[in-house]
Amino acid sequence: MGTRLQGQWQSEKQSTYAVTIQDTAYSGASHEFNATALSITWRGDDAKERFVGVIGSELQLSIIIDNSDLQDFIDHLAQAEENSLLLNFQYSDLDGLIQNWNGYIVTDLVNIEDIPLQIGYVATITAVDGLGLLKGIDYAIGGTTPYFGFDTFMTVLLRCVGKLSGIINAMQTVDNNIMNVVCNWHETSYTHSSNINPLNRTRINGNAFYWKDNKGNSRFYSCYDVLQFIAEAWGARILFSGKQYWFIQVNEYVNANSKTVFSYHQDGTESIASGKILASRTIRQALAHRNFYDFRGAFSLIMHRLKK
Repeated sequence: MGTRLQGQWQSEKQSTYAVTIQDTAYSGASHEFNATALSITWRGDDAKERFVGVIGSELQLSIIIDNSDLQDFIDHLAQAEENSLLLNFQYSDLDGLIQNWNGYIVTDLVNIEDIPLQIGYVATITAVDGLGLLKGIDYAIGGTTPYFGFDTFMTVLLRCVGKLSGIINAMQTVDNNIMNVVCNWHETSYTHSSNINPLNRTRINGNAFYWKDNKGNSRFYSCYDVLQFIAEAWGARILFSGKQYWFIQVNEYVNANSKTVFSYHQDGTESIASGKILASRTIRQALAHRNFYDFRGAFSLIMHRLKK
């Protein structure tokens, strides 16, 4: 994978922003670009946004196309393979650049102005964090074999996000942790400890995630469906923020500055720390100079029903 484009600029408040675009089919020199706008938006299923468990995010970047190298990149988007272009966004205030967001560029979502290259025009590209892509990936071994037996909910979560190999590899170049968990529901029959993740104490049978049709063929739920089922069962949200995926129970947003955070490598290695929940928010950078943060409340009402 080669670095195709790089851009870096500063806001009037001395924040630095940087974007790198990598291409699995590229091995040449990287080229610089200038941006006019950048936004990251977290959004769930529009039909039930306030109650959805999986909150996907997308980044939109408007870049100035004013030379042949940048035009070659735009032309390449029309024929690039799906998930072959990875976008990394970083920002900093005074302590250096911090990796904040990774995602795949959606090659068929490119908006360009009808202006000659000699004048220069703006092209807007869109990248997604990968959670939505899990709708097309079956929760199965090799896409054909069910996961048999009992596994912890934590194991299932890591399996699902681990299917996004390109994003996972980019995350691990900076920090081996790929998922953070803030969860405090526990079963009354075991001794509770704040240093025990309840998702590691609770197991589910793999039979829950596939079924047989009337011809005896195995049918699988998608990894997205599996994440949604687990989030709903635990009253949680799953999202990508601050270079990692998060599993956060909604009630834990209260006093969010001091929580026990369980962090996991892809192989299940766990570390525990006291930290702050990264809030789900929309970041808009207008004309690469102004920063606006629009915070959303988690829920206005939570109803939990138990079925026999």
